[in-house]
Amino acid sequence: MHEDDSDGKTLYGYLLNEVRSMRKDREDIVDLVVRFILENDSNSVNKLTEYLRKKILD
Repeated sequence: MHEDDSDGKTLYGYLLNEVRSMRKDREDIVDLVVRFILENDSNSVNKLTEYLRKKILD
Protein backbone atom coordinates (compact mmCIF):
# COMPACT_ATOMS: atom_id res chain seq x y z
CA MET A 1 0.00 0.00 0.00
CA HIS A 2 1.30 3.46 -0.94
CA GLU A 3 0.89 6.47 1.28
CA ASP A 4 -0.20 9.88 0.06
CA ASP A 5 2.99 11.90 -0.32
CA SER A 6 1.50 15.25 -1.25
CA ASP A 7 3.94 17.02 1.07
CA GLY A 8 7.00 15.15 -0.27
CA LYS A 9 8.15 13.83 3.11
CA THR A 10 8.21 10.20 1.98
CA LEU A 11 10.22 11.06 -1.13
CA TYR A 12 12.60 13.16 0.97
CA GLY A 13 13.09 10.22 3.34
CA TYR A 14 13.98 7.92 0.43
CA LEU A 15 16.39 10.49 -1.01
CA LEU A 16 18.01 11.04 2.38
CA ASN A 17 18.56 7.31 2.86
CA GLU A 18 20.10 7.07 -0.61
CA VAL A 19 22.54 9.95 -0.12
CA ARG A 20 23.55 8.62 3.27
CA SER A 21 24.31 5.23 1.70
CA MET A 22 26.61 7.17 -0.65
CA ARG A 23 28.33 8.70 2.42
CA LYS A 24 26.85 12.10 1.71
CA ASP A 25 24.59 14.35 3.77
CA ARG A 26 21.20 15.96 3.26
CA GLU A 27 22.79 19.14 1.88
CA ASP A 28 23.92 17.04 -1.09
CA ILE A 29 20.32 16.18 -2.08
CA VAL A 30 19.80 19.54 -3.77
CA ASP A 31 23.04 19.22 -5.71
CA LEU A 32 22.17 15.71 -6.88
CA VAL A 33 18.63 16.63 -7.91
CA VAL A 34 19.70 19.78 -9.75
CA ARG A 35 22.47 17.91 -11.58
CA PHE A 36 20.00 15.20 -12.59
CA ILE A 37 17.49 17.73 -13.94
CA LEU A 38 20.16 19.66 -15.83
CA GLU A 39 21.55 16.51 -17.42
CA ASN A 40 18.25 14.78 -18.19
CA ASP A 41 15.37 17.18 -18.59
CA SER A 42 16.07 20.55 -20.21
CA ASN A 43 12.31 21.15 -20.59
CA SER A 44 11.95 21.22 -16.80
CA VAL A 45 14.87 23.64 -16.55
CA ASN A 46 13.17 25.96 -19.03
CA LYS A 47 9.89 25.81 -17.10
CA LEU A 48 11.69 26.47 -13.82
CA THR A 49 13.57 29.40 -15.34
CA GLU A 50 10.33 30.96 -16.55
CA TYR A 51 8.64 30.40 -13.18
CA LEU A 52 11.51 32.02 -11.27
CA ARG A 53 11.70 34.90 -13.75
CA LYS A 54 8.00 35.65 -13.20
CA LYS A 55 8.33 35.44 -9.41
CA ILE A 56 11.33 37.76 -9.36
CA LEU A 57 9.90 40.34 -11.77
CA ASP A 58 6.36 40.49 -10.31
